Amino acid sequence: MSADKKASRRHFLAGELAGMFAEVLDAAADQMAFLPQGHGPAVPADLVRVSRRAMAAVFEVYFSARRYPHGTEKALAALELLEPLEAALSLFRPDSQLNYVN
Repeated sequence: MSADKKASRRHFLAGELAGMFAEVLDAAADQMAFLPQGHGPAVPADLVRVSRRAMAAVFEVYFSARRYPHGTEKALAALELLEPLEAALSLFRPDSQLNYVN
């Protein structure tokens, strides 16, 4: 995109941004052509993900089921430790310690 031409909401809504950024998009496509195909990071077949939402975030534990046969129980126990933390640190719970201090 040239320096004298700025993108605006009007360009976006009219579908003109692709034309304005054609040089950049072409250069990116040329660079990607040199990347090996199908050689991304390998994900192990026995990878297990356990997650829990707490404190407006997602906490995740990843482990190998083959190496850690009791990993699910341990991951769930670890994620349960978030409950007292969330209870103490939440501004939205009237009985939380942080709400008491606030």
